[in-house]
Amino acid sequence: METIKNRGISYCLISNGKKNDKLLMAVRAIHNTMRESDSLYDITIAGVVDAINGVNCIDATYEAENGYISRMRNMAAKESKYSTLVFLDDDILLNGDFYDTLKSYSKCKPWDILGVKLLLPDGGRCWDRATINPHTMIGYDDEPSSLLYQTGGFMVIRKCIWLNHQWADHLKFYEGEDVEYSKRLQNNGYTIAFDKENTAWHYDEGYQQVNMACLRKKDFGIVSECLHTENFKQLLNEVADV
Repeated sequence: METIKNRGISYCLISNGKKNDKLLMAVRAIHNTMRESDSLYDITIAGVVDAINGVNCIDATYEAENGYISRMRNMAAKESKYSTLVFLDDDILLNGDFYDTLKSYSKCKPWDILGVKLLLPDGGRCWDRATINPHTMIGYDDEPSSLLYQTGGFMVIRKCIWLNHQWADHLKFYEGEDVEYSKRLQNNGYTIAFDKENTAWHYDEGYQQVNMACLRKKDFGIVSECLHTENFKQLLNEVADV
């Protein structure tokens, strides 16, 4: 339950220590979206991470080296202070207006778990609104179904829900931890809402949207240059100034 004392937002990141430059950009992007807000927030990173000023860094080297991404997310969330949790991979950059848009959405629509547009640097989509069986992205305005899942790379969730329904510690990278978690949450009566007016970016040029799927280029022999959109270029400039 949200109280005045714990009202705020906690950003929970995980990292295997292989993308430190992007991790620092992700942290700067959080500060950027929060800098004109009077809301309380904190940032926690679990994984292989050096000390970062103003960030709670948790050593989860064993978990990171062995792919225990669900356990890492739970470790970060356990250290969080506030009533809203945002789970992020270490290469996810929040748009400059992310927090203000989230706050506006929350004032007019109730939600338990929330997704937003998750875009690649070239503007393609990255599993932001998707179903399993068939594994495909769906339209932003399509009606949700029990097949819907929220990608683990980006998820907003009420902390009171996470306290009772945590990530499955035993599930590793590429073991469908986000599908299992989404299904379990929905089976317990929670819904996955979506705000198509809000945006986060997956800063990985190794992916490309093909039809209604997001594919890792090297797995499918895709050879193409990733051209950054103007909006993504603007975000990079904003983050560089933080």
